[in-house]
Amino acid sequence: MSNRIERLFILVLVLGSFWLRVFRLGLQSIWSDEGLSLFRASQDLAEIPGLSAAGIHPPFYELLLHFWEILVGRTEFSARFLSVFFGVLAVATLYQLGRSTISRWGAVLAALVASVAPFLVYYSQETRMYAPALFFSMVSVVAAIRWLRGPRSWIWLACYVAAMSAAVYSHYYAWLITAFLNIFILLRLWTQGRAVRTRLTAWILAQVALGLIYLPWAGVLLNKYETYLTPTAGSSLQSILYQTAVSFGLGYSAGQAGATPGQVDLFPDHWVVLSLAVAFALIVFWGIQSGGRAQEKGTNPPGRFFLSLYLILPVIIIVVLSWGKRDFAPRYLIFASPAYYLLIGQGLSSLLGTRKVLLTVAGVAALIMVLGASALSLRNYYYDPAYWRDDVRGVAELISSRSRDGDVVVLNAYYLDPTFKYYYRGNAPVVGLPSPQLGGRDGVRANLEPIARQHDRLWLVLWQNYYSDPDGLVQGMLDETYFPFLKERFRGGINLIGYLTRPPVQTTLPSGQPVNLKLGGSVELVAYQSPSELLCAGSEMAYTLYWRALRPLSTDYSVFVHLLDNDGKVWSNGDSQPTGGGYPTSYWPVGSVVTDERRLKIPGDIPPGQYYLEVGMYDLTTMKRLGEGDPEPFQTNLGPWQVLPAGCG
Repeated sequence: MSNRIERLFILVLVLGSFWLRVFRLGLQSIWSDEGLSLFRASQDLAEIPGLSAAGIHPPFYELLLHFWEILVGRTEFSARFLSVFFGVLAVATLYQLGRSTISRWGAVLAALVASVAPFLVYYSQETRMYAPALFFSMVSVVAAIRWLRGPRSWIWLACYVAAMSAAVYSHYYAWLITAFLNIFILLRLWTQGRAVRTRLTAWILAQVALGLIYLPWAGVLLNKYETYLTPTAGSSLQSILYQTAVSFGLGYSAGQAGATPGQVDLFPDHWVVLSLAVAFALIVFWGIQSGGRAQEKGTNPPGRFFLSLYLILPVIIIVVLSWGKRDFAPRYLIFASPAYYLLIGQGLSSLLGTRKVLLTVAGVAALIMVLGASALSLRNYYYDPAYWRDDVRGVAELISSRSRDGDVVVLNAYYLDPTFKYYYRGNAPVVGLPSPQLGGRDGVRANLEPIARQHDRLWLVLWQNYYSDPDGLVQGMLDETYFPFLKERFRGGINLIGYLTRPPVQTTLPSGQPVNLKLGGSVELVAYQSPSELLCAGSEMAYTLYWRALRPLSTDYSVFVHLLDNDGKVWSNGDSQPTGGGYPTSYWPVGSVVTDERRLKIPGDIPPGQYYLEVGMYDLTTMKRLGEGDPEPFQTNLGPWQVLPAGCG
């Protein structure tokens, strides 16, 4: 491959990697970790280091994001574009690193694999420090290699110190690359005779400079090791290796979808996923055994030992740090991923460059497998909501559209607050609960009861119960005491439950359209209310039914609601227990009016025209309608309402 064609190919790869990283960039909701980054970056510049010290990451990325937001704003697209920028630079830097450690053709193939790698695309589309920190760490590795070569060595050594400082001030685990480089360079210099050992002084001085630059933050780093890496269930060696192998090769969107962003879980189909990951690993091993680029004039670092140490040493350190302590996440090892993609590039290059037919065929098959698996995983990531980040946006938008005066929003996981408020546009106050584990059942009641007494309705957002409330104390207490009227589940394991803090009854007759439909002498539909007589196709119809028990009820009846046209055709239905099941009919006091707030989805393809609601009650166990067979009516039509074409609002 000529230099001109090679440069053109790399330019196409860089442009392609940019397109993959910017494609559908703002589609997914900001999730909890991204919300924390946005919140801290939006604070006064002097406050960001203190917030970072209280959190679990150093401040450099959030300082960068602070200025980035000033320039471009803080929408999902604009905020994530900072990571896109560094993610594309990382692909170009990987190619340069490959030119120094493996063959030219291997470097090109490594850049190709990295450009489409779902793992790297994922973090290039996240408002977090992983893409920038990865880029800074790779620049430090390139600078260290160039320093070993000799020419302009002090410039490259200074570049190493600057890039590594940016990396370790972006993420604590970037120190893994410092450890790897020190072990490699010290061993290399020591084994090359006394003439080369004199360079040890320069390298050691560079480490001293790095240490002095980091000294103001060293105490925070030690504190994080003692507090954040506290003993828990921890991660097994099998889990760490499995998650690393799968995520590096396939990202997080292969096989069945997990509930947690940045995690790889075991599912019934994980053997298929594992088989693909093993195939990737075999190419890596072939890349190791085929060796790195031959030394040129005795100055170029060999690829075999260098890349093996680059990949394996961080894994060993992570295993030691995670053993019996914090659960492992594959993103912690992102700093070792360049070695993985370089070894894949070298393995593919070795197979495709041989004159043996079988090995060439194996190389073609391996390349197709790598690109095909990446394409399928990226397709899932882009188009299948099951693989998307936690849908905090959906939760906040639903509450924003349905909340009213007298409501309150309760987050059982208090640390979701910045992300929720990024999207929330309602007026109800938002309360984040401390961990129930701190106060047990009594602590939960002491926190929740004063909140509930001051509000008519409570919206409970449940997230990460396994951490924030493993015993389910918050929901348990609310279920026992109050009346759930809505239950919705959102992507990422987020559950929303709406509670009425008081029984939905009143003694006076409501305003609205009177109905006075008596069902079997047991229940009366007194009246109904609807905010508008005009509806749009594809929208939701909000309405309220007012019921009254005429005698004590022992059965919990359900309400049927059918949207009918003038010919009696049913276009939509909204069957459910009254009040969302939170206040069953067997609880109803005789004579009091029960308020039943409801919503009905209007189909998007419904023809414009006049429509009615057919309403009644039935026993779900027998499917018999209440009052059916009596001489009196057992259902009625409410309305009419005029439905207009979609988008009329």
